Amino acid sequence: MIYAPNVGAGGGLVLLRGLLASAWPVSQVTAILDQRGRASLEDRDQSIEVHWAEPSLRGRWRMEKLLRDLTRSGCTVLCFHNLPPVLASPAQLFCYIQNAYVIDLIATNRLPWRLRVRIMLEKLIARRFRHRIDRYMVQTRTMADAVRGWYGPGAPPVDILPFVGSNMPSSVRVDPPAVEAVKSRMRPDASWDFIYVSDGSFHKNHRCLFSAWNMLADRGLYPSLAVTLHPDRDVALCGYLAELVAKGLRITDLGQISHGQVLAAYGRSSAMIFPSTMESFGLPLIEAQAADLPILAPERDYVRDVCVPVETFDPESARSIMLAVERFMGGANTREPLLSAQAFVMTLCNLAASDKA
Repeated sequence: MIYAPNVGAGGGLVLLRGLLASAWPVSQVTAILDQRGRASLEDRDQSIEVHWAEPSLRGRWRMEKLLRDLTRSGCTVLCFHNLPPVLASPAQLFCYIQNAYVIDLIATNRLPWRLRVRIMLEKLIARRFRHRIDRYMVQTRTMADAVRGWYGPGAPPVDILPFVGSNMPSSVRVDPPAVEAVKSRMRPDASWDFIYVSDGSFHKNHRCLFSAWNMLADRGLYPSLAVTLHPDRDVALCGYLAELVAKGLRITDLGQISHGQVLAAYGRSSAMIFPSTMESFGLPLIEAQAADLPILAPERDYVRDVCVPVETFDPESARSIMLAVERFMGGANTREPLLSAQAFVMTLCNLAASDKA
């Protein structure tokens, strides 16, 4: 069963069209669909039994009861509208999450109040009934990490299964090859792979940088990093750093060194990494560029004002920093293969069968 009572427009509707036009290797497929998308879904496989949901609370409640009444043990339900069912069902439940708001990945404070209320209700349903979901499906690694973090301990499997609709332009490649690794730009004679010259002020963003180093370690990568923290003003940060070093991360605190020592340290490093969220000038960036030191920095205006970085990242995302470092080191930064709607359907049915076995 395809349960999509709130998918009536946008990208979700495009993907839904692909699912409904695909050949399903099962004896019966039933779909509960949003009435607002009816005109776009007329070219579906006519063997699929369809029930149309009115776009109202009353209509949604009626579809919840219909889902409960139609499902039984042995059925598989693909919840394609981001949410688990409110009423308990004996069926195997898969949830395809496409909305970052539902899992708190995007703040809602700037949205119109009516939309905020709707999203608040959806977030409540998603969290309150998340234990009913047997398997989550998402489109990117970022969403997969977010779902696992949002769910908490005991999360069910989270599969990364991006797919495109059947009417996708031919210029878009399906099942693209992995991105080739770039040539490593590390210096074999360097004392440190990366250096960050800065005190531990909050906007200098050391904790996010250290989190990125933790993620690299989880991938089996241990690049060395030199930082310049103040022993008195940055006590808490130094304590956190000591914990990371005890875990095996290769981070060296040079302390407060002279300007001459800073310039010498540039010559002993492979690259500068500079995750600061804001600078009025960014003198270390200028000095690093003058020393022909490759720079990894945020895609922020202050950076472009004074230098040209070789890699950029989102300074508020440890994963983005981690990926930039991995690219510089010659990593591939591969993405998940982009499936056709038909390939997604086959994968979905195979997962359902294997989980039931």
